[in-house]
Amino acid sequence: GKRQKQAPAFTVTQLKQALNALDLETAAGLRDRALLLMGFAGAFRRSELVALDLEHIEMTDAALVVHLQSSKTNQAGETEDKALFYAANPRYCPVRAFLDWQRVLGRTSGPVFVSLVRGQKAGESKPSNKRLSDVRVNRLVKQHLGEQYSAHSLRASFITTAKLNGQSNEFIKNQTKQKTDAIISRYTRLSDVVAYNAAQSLGL
Repeated sequence: GKRQKQAPAFTVTQLKQALNALDLETAAGLRDRALLLMGFAGAFRRSELVALDLEHIEMTDAALVVHLQSSKTNQAGETEDKALFYAANPRYCPVRAFLDWQRVLGRTSGPVFVSLVRGQKAGESKPSNKRLSDVRVNRLVKQHLGEQYSAHSLRASFITTAKLNGQSNEFIKNQTKQKTDAIISRYTRLSDVVAYNAAQSLGL
């Protein structure tokens, strides 16, 4: 009889507010912008984000394509693709965020998301070669979006936002790689009985 505890979904407005607060003159700001935008727009699990290597990413004219080597639901090692698209506003664009962060990394292979080595002065941190842990990803989401959220909120927020924008389950599953509509329904955070209710549209 108890409700299952789930990571809440944030709105695009909340995400933009978090991004606006980042200092994009620092390595930390550029890394965290890429992490939040790619995590949300790609509906990534945190395990997929931390395992992501630069070799897995392909730039095309239309999109940035991520070739996932494995995932929670893909244990056989068959490559699955996710596509990230350009956004009109460069500050909120997942593709530009990745490219800006890659320039800071200064390499074309190895882990995408890494810890930082502090410089002598504030804001002078530089990327290390040490891959971020999934625990650290979770903490960064909480730091920028609020304690009530978690890394899992990136994925839940993608699905919820896509459903509210009228996207089909097939289109959503093409990005999330989930297998059934039932899983999509379980991930969608539309439990607010007042905000999301068909009874508002009866024409009475």
